[in-house]
Amino acid sequence: MEPAQKETAIAIVQKIQGTELFSLLENSMEDASRRIAELLDSTLSSETEDSSSTLRKSDLSDFDIGEFV
Repeated sequence: MEPAQKETAIAIVQKIQGTELFSLLENSMEDASRRIAELLDSTLSSETEDSSSTLRKSDLSDFDIGEFV
């Protein structure tokens, strides 16, 4: 699957998750639940990697914990 197609599929699955249409999709194909889970997992892992790398790259020299305590 091309990246653009994968992004579209992920967006659609996220929108229909929890609906009757989602249930029908899961039951319509063999291994559909596994495929859907893998698709959503790939999204979560890439979001986590992006977020954690952003946090690691942050400049914390101006951070003062005293402001939050």
